Amino acid sequence: MTIPGLFFDKVKDDYPVKRSNVGVGFGFQAIEDQVEGKFELGQGMKFLNTEETALVQVGMDVLSTNYLKPYPHWETFKPAILNNLAKYREVANPSGVKRIGLRYMNNIQLEEGIDLRECFKYFPGVPSDLPDNFKDFNLITIFPFDDDKLRLSVASVEPKEEETSLTLLDLDYLVDIPEKVELDGIADWIENAHNKILETFHSCVSEDCKATFNEE
Repeated sequence: MTIPGLFFDKVKDDYPVKRSNVGVGFGFQAIEDQVEGKFELGQGMKFLNTEETALVQVGMDVLSTNYLKPYPHWETFKPAILNNLAKYREVANPSGVKRIGLRYMNNIQLEEGIDLRECFKYFPGVPSDLPDNFKDFNLITIFPFDDDKLRLSVASVEPKEEETSLTLLDLDYLVDIPEKVELDGIADWIENAHNKILETFHSCVSEDCKATFNEE
């Protein structure tokens, strides 16, 4: 039986819905003064809860735990991550960590007409001689934290409802140095990552803006 199959046997009570998960990638690699294109087809599985609001994805050397609305609090999210990791370690017996990340993608919907500069402290700035009535934007900054890094992005998104604006505030905290985080140190690492993400979120969004959010 494959690793996804063995893993499913351990999580099927919590994630009984099975679906295939195929990913396609294309990149470039320099080999002896030549650039070679590399095409990759990744095959894996994702397992969802009955409401399809939580899922865990398993592939070749990959494990990911995800939540959709309604989002749980960290007190629920963290144990789910660690529980899935423990079961994955039982069946896959990984030797180490190549990359680890914790990511929060916040779709923030506001009434149309609200000045986004009053809502977001992290927002594109333009020179005074350029028009500042732009509607489409995407600002990305990568902040180093020792060996970790935080990829912070704010971008406009096409709203689904009329007379509203939709902005994506994406906070992706990660370390991509192989073996930098030990398997037994993942719990401490994700707790620190969550704290950094939370601090950054509060630094990026004004109190008046946060007061308009609902609990979802």
